Amino acid sequence: MSEKLHIEFKDLIGTSSAIQNVREIASKIAPHKITVLIEGETGTGKEWLARAVHLASPRTDREFVSIDCSSFSDAFLEAELFGYLRGSFAGAIHDKKGLLELADGGTVFLDHISKMSLTLQGKLVRVLNSGVFYKIGGVAEVHVDLRFVLATEVDLKAQVAKGKFRDDLYYQLTAMRIMMPPLRERGEDVIQFAEHFLDGIAKRTGGGRKTLTNEARILLKSYPWPGNIRELERELEKANALSGEHSEIERVHLSPAISKKKQSIRTEAHGVLTGSLKDQKRKVIALLERESIREALKKTDGNRTRAAELLAISRQELIRKVAAYKIKA
Repeated sequence: MSEKLHIEFKDLIGTSSAIQNVREIASKIAPHKITVLIEGETGTGKEWLARAVHLASPRTDREFVSIDCSSFSDAFLEAELFGYLRGSFAGAIHDKKGLLELADGGTVFLDHISKMSLTLQGKLVRVLNSGVFYKIGGVAEVHVDLRFVLATEVDLKAQVAKGKFRDDLYYQLTAMRIMMPPLRERGEDVIQFAEHFLDGIAKRTGGGRKTLTNEARILLKSYPWPGNIRELERELEKANALSGEHSEIERVHLSPAISKKKQSIRTEAHGVLTGSLKDQKRKVIALLERESIREALKKTDGNRTRAAELLAISRQELIRKVAAYKIKA
């Protein structure tokens, strides 16, 4: 691996075997134009990985454009991606270059790719295959040289079976897949992320850099983090504020779902600590995650949208987990 690749992929925080595997695969594909599909739960750092791939590639001096396909209507997303000519629709008072054209020579990251309509998926297939597209209202071909990195938190194969995702696009994307592991499977990486976020908070606020007590570290590591890295970051920002003039973040500064977790599950955990070590780990993680979801639903009086926001996961993912754990809400 070149020195450049080594430096850029150090930005992927963690020493767990799970993230080391991701780092190894990403470093091998970064120099190539191959399209990459990043899979994983909400908040696992898929855009973080996409940026690392871009920075470690020959395209590092060109644009990195990030687009969340779930944030736009179908018509607006098409206009943003491909651009349009004046007069092509009401409100098009001038020509506009799309993000694909503006990113020419660089990398385009499309998040929540499953939210893209079948029509736009077909147009994306053309760009992936030939680097050619048409602006809205245009007849002239626009040629671009782009590297695509796409991300999804849902099973695209299941979406294909439901007729919600094109099979030709699916097979094109799944040629090179990277799975971002959930934070609950990354062990000591939780503390490394926590320290990283505390460093960032201190720089942004100009205040003293807080440290974690040993008890706080244990609690953070034992929590399942259904919202993954994004949830951990929010937790540290809140705990940092609540700690006030204290130089340390303690149990009392953490959310109740985290600070009370160790005691509340201790008795129940005895009932799952049977079988192999791998089975025990899986059962305890499931227990922690289930209790976190129950706590969030309790705090929001069963409002799933607000509970999902507290957990930093999508509402759809919360509904799936509620069904999987048979939680009555």
